Amino acid sequence: MEIAREVGDRGGEGGAYGNLGNAYQSLGDYRLAIEYHQKRLEIAREIGDRRGEANAWFNLGNALTRVDEKWKAITAYENARNLFQAMGLDKDVEDCNNSIRDIGMKVVVEPQRYLELPSTPALRKRRKFSRKWQQLKADIGNSFSIFFRWVSRWVRSVLRR
Repeated sequence: MEIAREVGDRGGEGGAYGNLGNAYQSLGDYRLAIEYHQKRLEIAREIGDRRGEANAWFNLGNALTRVDEKWKAITAYENARNLFQAMGLDKDVEDCNNSIRDIGMKVVVEPQRYLELPSTPALRKRRKFSRKWQQLKADIGNSFSIFFRWVSRWVRSVLRR
């Protein structure tokens, strides 16, 4: 990064910031990762590097998700998706859509994890469902066809009770 700065290579400097962001994210230091991804984003915008900007938005979304900044992460993924779409990069657009969908699942299914409520039969049932849901996600990944089959079986079993 220092060398890139010395020779005036703003693209190289931005790429180095992005790499540092990814490295810190891998180490679990998400706040520092966010800081470096934001620097990468700033430089990419400054030099007109649309691919770099899109990647920075996507990586920023990943880091924001890890620190529970879900709405900011969704905005970052949407910004990345718009840029990838404009460049015709369908696989990257799909990755953005998957990330947004995954956050949506967390917002809908996991909120009871953050509530400190007394235990009631209904709450125990929701927690049991949440544990089963988490196990299912771990077992099947993001396969929607299997997910919908599981949900329909689960709904039938609940209706039989």
